[in-house]
Amino acid sequence: MKIDNKINKNSIFFDVDTQHDYLSEASNKVIKNSSQIKKNLAKLTQYAIENDIKILGSVDVNSNTDNNKFNINETDIITSRNKISETFVQGTIFVPNRKVSEEIISKAIKSGYPVLVEKQAYSCFQNQNTEIIVNKIIENNISQAIVYGVATEYCVKEAVLGLLSRGIKVYVVKDAIGAINESAGIVALKEMKEAGATLVKSKDVLIHKEIIR
Repeated sequence: MKIDNKINKNSIFFDVDTQHDYLSEASNKVIKNSSQIKKNLAKLTQYAIENDIKILGSVDVNSNTDNNKFNINETDIITSRNKISETFVQGTIFVPNRKVSEEIISKAIKSGYPVLVEKQAYSCFQNQNTEIIVNKIIENNISQAIVYGVATEYCVKEAVLGLLSRGIKVYVVKDAIGAINESAGIVALKEMKEAGATLVKSKDVLIHKEIIR
């Protein structure tokens, strides 16, 4: 099986919580092999930018931000929501965990910037706007998602299962994800694969080689 060679036309990249809390060596929740994972994350992000592939995804936040207003024309492009430099794109639109109008969601998706939902739970679908975003991309003929990030057994698994259940074909980039607990990560990968996800390596995405299951 091969990744669709029209990857930039019918695909999104889905960045799950690539933040310092999990990928910084100073963190008490650091992911094993985080240095190599970050190198692969940087390559995937750069590939998406160079090939005009939409980046969607999530970030963990302690509490809701922008409680008083949210306008993508006034988005704070300096605040990075603790994202690592390898995946932070200037101009990223962070969608607060409260109801946002479909009109604004549509504008965000059509923009040239990544769109990341804020959340306070493992699942990105805890943010009600994620459902709207997924529906919008399906309307735009997006049929597959390339998923990467952390942590494998928590937020990555929830994102993958959520996307699969909504009809999106999912490729999990196994050398661009990381588990907090290695054994739990192995179990999570098996669960995702059994649910219909395909496991790939970052090089398979970057050069469209055959998928490694």
